[in-house]
Amino acid sequence: MRSTRVGITTGWEQGNVVPGWSLIYTVKACVEAVEKAGGIPLLLPVVNDPEIRRETLNNIDALIAAGEVLSVKRNVLKGDQAKDLESQNPLRFANERDYLLGALERNMPIFGICRGHQVLNVVCGGTMYLDDIHLRPENSGVVHQQGSRPPTETIHKEVEPSAGLSTSITSRQLFTRR
Repeated sequence: MRSTRVGITTGWEQGNVVPGWSLIYTVKACVEAVEKAGGIPLLLPVVNDPEIRRETLNNIDALIAAGEVLSVKRNVLKGDQAKDLESQNPLRFANERDYLLGALERNMPIFGICRGHQVLNVVCGGTMYLDDIHLRPENSGVVHQQGSRPPTETIHKEVEPSAGLSTSITSRQLFTRR
């Protein structure tokens, strides 16, 4: 029995990290987690051609919509820029959207992390607050650190699912071929 091939969405920065060099990236710990669980991590490219995105899905069995720090720090934390996911990085959003919709059509297991979970919510018809969640009066206890803590320190709290909705998936479920 071969290992499950897990596609991991990537970020794209147009020369903001290293001036003049466009980069496609993901958090190494995400790749390591797939490897440790017995899967084969495959980074999904940020490409312009939607057909390439659709074809890429033929090479994976499960999808991780990964999070990121760079565009969140650059865009969401600056009060003068648009805060919706698409305008932060339109090319990345188009790729994430197409990978997620394709995975949903194929009934693949999907795991959304931070931004990836937010994009999943949006492409499935969910809504998001476009203002800073810290500033909403009803969320005065919400703390969402955007990369100011070391990556080894947990910053997200436990999530309670709505009635009838399961948000948990084990690595065994994700990496077991059906």
